[in-house]
This record gives sequence, structure tokens and C-alpha cells, in this order.
Amino acid sequence: MTVAGISAKPVAASTGGTIVGDSVGVTQNFGVSSIFAHSSLQEFQIESCNTSTVPSTSLFVSQYVDSGGTHNVSWNAVFSSTCTSVSWLMVAADGGGASGLTIVEYFA
Repeated sequence: MTVAGISAKPVAASTGGTIVGDSVGVTQNFGVSSIFAHSSLQEFQIESCNTSTVPSTSLFVSQYVDSGGTHNVSWNAVFSSTCTSVSWLMVAADGGGASGLTIVEYFA
């Protein structure tokens, strides 16, 4: 298989200076394609108000749609030969924050 193209979208989540949580979703839609979708965490920060908890951030594929239907998952990556949509979820908790990229590689 040959890589025919790549698309990426930025994503960021932060607790905003309070010890709570935040989540952000990103979706990429496209015509029926053979794809490999994954993400890359680019930056992680600890909010200044965090003095007693362990902060965290996660970024994962939360849903994809292909010829088999809609699949709700919690995966690091997904490969599908008949995909039309991939959604990611970034979750920041306990005084953490991060930025990353959601990436789709298209195959010919």
C-alpha cells in the first residue's frame, strides 16, 4: 500500500487553572477511504494551581465509521479499509493540560 495523503488537525484541552476536568472532541470526515488514524501528543503542562494531585491527559480514537457501521472505541489508533469518519477525544484532568495532533493517513 502506498500513502496517498495525510491530514492532521490540532487539538488542545486544559483544566483552565482549576482542579477539574476538560474534554475536547475532534472529527475528520472524508469519502470512503483506506486509512490509518492515530494521534500525537505534542505538549503537556501542569496548571499552576496543582499542588496535591497527579495531573493527566489522554488522547485517543473515540469513534470511527466504516462499512460495518459506527464503532465507539477507546483506542490509540485504528485501521480501516472502508472508513468515512474518525473522531478523537482529548481529556485533561486534575490540573493537567495538553496539545496534540489528530492524524489520518490515506492509502491508495
